[in-house]
Amino acid sequence: MKLKNLKVLVSACGGDIGYSVGKILQESGACKTLLGMDLSEDHAGFHVFDKCIKAPGAKDENYISFVEELIQNELLDFFIPISEPEIEVLMNSFESLSFKKKILMPNLTSIKVGLDKFNTFNFLKENGLKPPHTVLATSEDQAFPLILKSRTGRGSKDVYLVKNKNELLRYKDLLNDDFIFQEFIPEGEGEFTCGLYRNGEVTRSIILKRRLVGGLTGSGETIENVKIKKYLEELAEKIDLHGSINIQLRLNAGRPMVFEINPRFSSTVYFRNKLGFPDLIWCIADQLNLEVAEFTPPKAGIKFYRVGEELIKA
Repeated sequence: MKLKNLKVLVSACGGDIGYSVGKILQESGACKTLLGMDLSEDHAGFHVFDKCIKAPGAKDENYISFVEELIQNELLDFFIPISEPEIEVLMNSFESLSFKKKILMPNLTSIKVGLDKFNTFNFLKENGLKPPHTVLATSEDQAFPLILKSRTGRGSKDVYLVKNKNELLRYKDLLNDDFIFQEFIPEGEGEFTCGLYRNGEVTRSIILKRRLVGGLTGSGETIENVKIKKYLEELAEKIDLHGSINIQLRLNAGRPMVFEINPRFSSTVYFRNKLGFPDLIWCIADQLNLEVAEFTPPKAGIKFYRVGEELIKA
């Protein structure tokens, strides 16, 4: 399988995920035209994208028409939305979109379950997948220590470890239905970020034990764990996954406990690609009805690191 001559638009091209997606596409040689769009014009996207375009935000009333016009004018093959606000807007308007066949994102069920962390908990619980206990932040059902976090994806922002009722008073302005209390799972057995891909015929996963640096996966290593792998396969089936998503979990007495599902490509997408798990390329090939390449899981114990990069634009 060799992708070539594609015209692709990637959103949030100035952020870490959009930039990583751009790097993968650039290095793959798949694109004849690689366009980026972003809220800002001042970012490093110029390094990998042929052109970076200033775009309206997802909540702007002109967002969808802007993307539609760009796809039509540039004769684009694919649009890859990166940010969760964009994915939510596209999900809510999906059936009426003229360009829906050109959007590269997971199936709508995965998005609905993953975008709202309270929905994530309810789905996992209803399907016997035993998530950390979670309630809305208006609930009196509190067992300390607990995690207070936003229901919607904000990376490591708006995530707080609360040890007792006195500490909870500091966050009284957040105790509303936009936030949740989540059972705290100690990190003693490790924290894992997992790439999960399924196309209806095959399910593939990669398990990375990670160390967070500044809210992102700063380093880690590949892991083999039968219980996590089996859990991911069951989740992919229950959610009827079509596409690629990211699963974040911790182990508790050896049992996987998922605390977030990211229904998009994650900040580890470039790591995964370098480790032989090119889920971005698989998704593109699948959408083009091309055969997806064979996959050999990377051996356990391969270490990876995120480092900075200095770029100069004259």
